[in-house]
Order: sequence, then C-alpha cells, then structure tokens
Amino acid sequence: MIGRDDQRKRLVEDLTRSYSSKPKVIPIVGMGGIGKTTLANEVYNDACIHSHFDVCSWATVSQQPNVKEILLSLLRSTKSDTFDMNDEAKLADRLQKSLKGKRYLIVLDDMWKTEAWDAMRLCFPNENKGSGILLTTRNTEVARDAGTENFSLQMDLMGPDESWNLFKSVAFANEALPSEFETIGKQIAEKCHGLPLTIAVVAGLLRSKRAIEDWENVAKDVKSFVTNDVDERCSHVLRLSYNHLTSDLKTCLLHFGIFPEDSEIPAKNLMRSWMAEGLLKLENDLEGEADKCLQEIVDRCLVLVCKKSLDGTKIRSCKVHDLIFDLCLREVQRGNIFIMKDIVLDYSPCFSMQKMQPFKRVTGNKIYYCRYGLYRALLTPVHHQLRDHDNSDLLKQTLIPPEICRLWNLQTLIVKGNLESSVDIKCPVQIWGLMQLRHLKLRTFYLPDCPSGSVDKGRHLDFSNLQTISYLSSRCCTKDVILGIQNVKKLGIRQDVTDYGCYRDSRTLISWSNLRC
Repeated sequence: MIGRDDQRKRLVEDLTRSYSSKPKVIPIVGMGGIGKTTLANEVYNDACIHSHFDVCSWATVSQQPNVKEILLSLLRSTKSDTFDMNDEAKLADRLQKSLKGKRYLIVLDDMWKTEAWDAMRLCFPNENKGSGILLTTRNTEVARDAGTENFSLQMDLMGPDESWNLFKSVAFANEALPSEFETIGKQIAEKCHGLPLTIAVVAGLLRSKRAIEDWENVAKDVKSFVTNDVDERCSHVLRLSYNHLTSDLKTCLLHFGIFPEDSEIPAKNLMRSWMAEGLLKLENDLEGEADKCLQEIVDRCLVLVCKKSLDGTKIRSCKVHDLIFDLCLREVQRGNIFIMKDIVLDYSPCFSMQKMQPFKRVTGNKIYYCRYGLYRALLTPVHHQLRDHDNSDLLKQTLIPPEICRLWNLQTLIVKGNLESSVDIKCPVQIWGLMQLRHLKLRTFYLPDCPSGSVDKGRHLDFSNLQTISYLSSRCCTKDVILGIQNVKKLGIRQDVTDYGCYRDSRTLISWSNLRC
C-alpha cells in the first residue's frame, strides 16, 4: 500500500499488543477519498491479524445505516448457527452470544453519525479478551465518541513523492516509464493535491493513453480548476475522468446509481442488468462485452473489485466509492435522467424509449399494468413476488399469469424462492413468445412444450437467445422443450423423484457442446 505502510503496521501493532479491560476501539479518520477503507482492508487481511483473532468480521455502515443489514453482515462471518433474519433484537442478541468468550476484530466501515455507533456498541461483549473494533469515519465527533483514548489514527494527504509513486503505479502498472511522460506526470500528480482517490482516477484515465498530447490535455484540464476546497477539486477530477468515457461506459457506470450506496454488487447480477437494459453494443457475445466493460471501468479506478474468482481471472463482486456514487447521481440529474426507487427513465427526446427503458424490480406492481411491454428485466425477491389478476402471491399460486407475454422485450426473469419447496411453478405456453429472453431462473418450474405454430414469416417460436435456464423440472424435459432451448449455455434441472422415466428425450443434449450443467 503506497505511502501508508507505516500506518498499517502501527494499526496491526495497536490491535494485537497489550490487553485492556474492554475492546479497543480505533477510529481511522479522514476526508472522503483519502484511503480509509483501503487502509482498514489492508489491516483486516494482514496475516498477523487472522492468526491473532478468533473471529474477524466486516460491515459497511454508510450514511443511512440499516442496523439489521449490518448485524447480518457481521453474523455471516462468525459462523453462527441459524438465526431469525427478520428480528433485529434477536440478531443483536445472537451476535453478542456468538462473540462471547472469543477474541474478535470487528471493522465498521464508513460510519457517519454517533447514533450509528450508539446503536451498535452494545452488541459487542465487554470482556478482557484483547478484542478490537476498527472503524472508519470522516466525522471527528464519531471518532471522539467511539475511540479508545490515544488510539485514533488521523489520515493526512499524501506528500509529493507518495503522490507520484501512486500515480506512476496506476498509470504505468507493469510498464517502464518513458522519460518524456515523467515531467508532465509529476505536474498532474501534484495538482491532485495528495488525495489518493483523485490521483488513482486521473492516472486510471491516462493508463490507456500513450500520446503525449493526451497527457498535456489532461494536465491542462486539471490545472484549470483553481480552488482551495479539496472536495471540489476531487469532484472536478472525477467528472473529468467520467467525461473521457465512451457513451457505453458512461451509461454502465451511471447504472451503479440504482444500487444502494456502499453495496457490494455481484458482478454477474450487474452485467445481466446491463444486458437486460440494452446498455451494451448489440453483439452476439453480450456476456463477453459486459466482462470487457466492467474490466475497463475497473482499470480506470472508477469501480473497486471486492472479490475475484479463485484463479483471479474473473471479478465476482464490486462496488463504487461513495464519491463515485455521488458523481453517478449528479450526472443522472444533469442528464435529465431520474431515479425513482429502482426505476431509471430517460425523458430526453433524443433517446428512444425502447433503448432506455429500465431495469425494473417488481415491488407489488401487477404485470397487468406494465405499460408498453418494454421492461427488459424483472427480479422479484421472496417478499415481493409477481402478482396475478387476483393479486395473489405468485409462489403460492404456482402459476405465472399468461399476461407475461405482454412483456415482449423481456430479457431477464428471475423469481427467488425456497428451493426446497416441492411445488413446481407452472409457466403458461405464452412464455414461448418472449423471444428476447436470455435468463430464466425460477425455484422449480414446469415448461410446457413449445407450440407448433409459427410467427414472423415461418420462424418457429423458441428461446433462441436463451443463455441461462434453471431450475427446469425433469418432468418437462421432452424433445419439444429441449429443441426449443438449443442455444442455452447453462442449464439447471431438478429431479422429480416421482418421475422415473424423465430424460426420455435426453439424447438431444448431445448437440450442446458448450453446455454447463
């Protein structure tokens, strides 16, 4: 960690040496973008920390803290027994019991208010076990209220040498630094005034540019903004980097604004919603294009990688810094786009409604009232299921209403429910009319045979665009169904123990050379 190694070592020592009568609370204090979370993460992942503490757990608090979600995040790391996920008081009690008698390290990231600390502090056992609590905050009042005396760490802006080392490591990574770029690079780094986020973002912008003229233009833009307000300077540089994105990448970045602030987003879900909204170029390999777009905005230091695949080649989850999140919201407003709950609409006349129609999360609306049929995605959590004409719960009725066919542009349909349920969801035959569908995921569902009729001048109804389908009941694996999903890449089938003659037409699976089951 460039320029912060001494601080990392100091925090590790403070947390692992000498016991006290109650857990040590160490606040890391500093302005937005200065590297508080990065430093806390380095400490959290230090080998000495994991060998010293019995339990290490992390939760993000954010501006609008959700105590229940914070408790759940902490409990998931404690390997606690099953618990009631809906009762906040029971969750707090379970957390305290799971930590009792153990030496624990808790990280509470991005705490804005003393009230949030007051709501959490009683969940942590007050024992002489050498436990520690690390919290990051911009608010010195929170640090004073929560911190153990003499243990607070104030983060300062980087000096010129540290700034240049960080800039160089991002802009040139593993490449040799050409001498003609050094002078202008140092000028740009200096104008970032020591704020790590600003340095990393502007260096990420220049990472793919190897013409000296491009660097000179960026230097001119950075130098042109004169103010003593560090936050304003940071906002200017972030917007500068945003303006250098292609229109496709801009839209993909703005999409982070529909997720809760500070949330860790599964990359698979993010990229599927990009595809569902039509944000990517219309190419055959949309998944590959989505991977490429995500990697590009990560390389520009606009998106943070949270988790990677075991081999380190795939991004599993990601998030944006809250200053980038604020940028997304500002640009959404500036571009005459507004966000209402989970719906993003664009009223600018230069865009077609079909292209800009949003990712739609059904929260009690009936399919019957979905206007124009232009929604490209429906994701329904357990507590907000799709509704039929009688406003009955979809998963209790086990029948998707035939009105689903009105959503002719639908590309993603996911219904999350109890996978252990033995009742199949029945799809209407009209679902075969959703010819744009790419991802179909339900608890367990019965898909009727593909109709023998045809549309579009002789083209037979089928799911030719379908990439993912699960969990298909084994009872419906007929030849007609299998032939209707021939292009699928990922298939999930749930065995019906009462049907011993299933897979009777499974020989048709032989043609699926790229199938993953």
